[in-house]
Amino acid sequence: MSGMMKIGMMKIGMMKTFPKVMVSLCAPALAGFSVFHANFSHAQQASRVTTIALSKDSNQRVPARLPYVERMREVPADYFNRLESQPSSAQLRANLQHRPGFQPGADPTKTIIPNSATSRNWGTVRLEHTTAAVGGALPKLNTALASVPSTSPYNRTGKLYMVFSNSWGMCTASLVGKGVLVTAAHCLATYKRPNSYATQVYFVPSQYQDKGPGTPSKTNTNTAGPYGSWAASNFAVPTCYTSTGGCAQQATDAVGSNDIAIVLLANNQNNQLPRDVGIGANGYGWNGWGWNSDGYNALTQLGYPGALGVNLSTRGISMIRTDGQTVSFYGSSAAQKIHLWGSQQTPGCSGGPNILNFGNQPNITSPAVAGSFPSPNIITGVTSFGNSSIQRAGSSYFGQTAEFPNTSNIVGGINYGAGNIGELMAAACGFGGGAAAGKCF
Repeated sequence: MSGMMKIGMMKIGMMKTFPKVMVSLCAPALAGFSVFHANFSHAQQASRVTTIALSKDSNQRVPARLPYVERMREVPADYFNRLESQPSSAQLRANLQHRPGFQPGADPTKTIIPNSATSRNWGTVRLEHTTAAVGGALPKLNTALASVPSTSPYNRTGKLYMVFSNSWGMCTASLVGKGVLVTAAHCLATYKRPNSYATQVYFVPSQYQDKGPGTPSKTNTNTAGPYGSWAASNFAVPTCYTSTGGCAQQATDAVGSNDIAIVLLANNQNNQLPRDVGIGANGYGWNGWGWNSDGYNALTQLGYPGALGVNLSTRGISMIRTDGQTVSFYGSSAAQKIHLWGSQQTPGCSGGPNILNFGNQPNITSPAVAGSFPSPNIITGVTSFGNSSIQRAGSSYFGQTAEFPNTSNIVGGINYGAGNIGELMAAACGFGGGAAAGKCF
C-alpha cells in the first residue's frame, strides 16, 4: 500500500502507533469491545458516501479473455525512494544482517551469495517479502489449478470485472459478508472524475482459468472458477474520491487515505449468495487493529496481478499470494494514512485484501498460546498503489481519516466500525439495505 519526512511537497510527522481498537468478525454483535455511539445521520452518509445502483438485466455476464484495463496506478519509484531515504524510514531501521546475500551473525560486508537487485523476496526497498502463485505448478487437470484457491480462506477472494462504457476493467476483491465485497475505490471510479463509475460489476471467487474466446454470456460461468460468478447490485465509494476537489489526505491520484469501496452482490441465477455455496467471509479491522508499537506487522496480500500466473497462459487469472513485513505511515495535517510493504505483484492486484493472521487457525493447547490480536483473517486495507520495478505496494488505511472522523457508525443497532470502512459498510449494509436483504451477516 514515515524525525520529519517529505512526500512531494507534503510533510509527514513521526511514525505513530495506531490505536488498537476494533475489529469486525462479520457478526451483528462485537462481544468484548466497547461500542461508541456516533452522530451518524442519513445526511452525513449522503454527503460523504456515494452509493451507485447497477442495472440487473445483465446478471452473470462474465467476460471471456477480452481486452481489459488493469486499474491499478503505478507510483513512480522516486516516491518510494524519497520515503525510504529518511532517517526514520523502514529501510534504515531494517537489520542489514537479514538482507539476502549476507550471512546471519557475520560481517554484513562479506557476501556469501550474489546480492541481486531482482531478488524476488527482497526487491530494492529493503522490506522482506515472498510472492508465489496459489495453485498447482504442474496442473494436468483444470481442477488441479483450482485445488488450493477454492479452499477456505482463499475462496473468499476473487477476480473483479468492471464495465466502463465499452471497456472492461479488472481488479481483485474479497468477501466481508454473505454477499459483501471490499475492494479499492479506483476499481469502480476515477479520481476527481464525477460520474466516472462502473456500470456493471462481476465477481468470480477463486478464479483459476480463462473462459476462453467468445462473447460474455450467462452460460458456462463455472468455467472461470469453481463456484460460478455474481453480478453486483450496487456499490459505495467515498464521495470525495470522484469530486473535482478530491480527498483531503491525498498525495497523488494514486496515493491517499480513502481508496476503499464496498460492493453488494445480487443473488445468482440459482438465487444464491457466495455464503450459500460454502464460501465464508473475512473480518475487517480499523484504526490500526493488530499493529505493534513500532507500526509494523506481518501481512498477507492476495491478488490477480496481470503479469503473474501459475504458468504463461494463466497470467492475470491466477491467484497470487505475497507475505512480508508491512509498515504503517501515519501523519497529522494533510498527510496520508497508508500501509506499505514489499511485493512482486503488479497491476490487477488492486482491491485485493491485506490480511492479518491469514489462514485456518490451529487448535492449540499448552504450552502454545494465542498471543495478542489472534483473530484470524482480518482485512485492514486493500491494495491501492505500487511500483513493480522496485517491488513495492501500498494501501489506504481502514479507519478514521479527515473525511471520515466517526469513532463508530451504527445503523439498526449494528456498529459497522470507525472511519472510512465503517461508514462505507454502514452505507451499503444499513442505509443501502444490504443487511435487511440478508447480504451482510
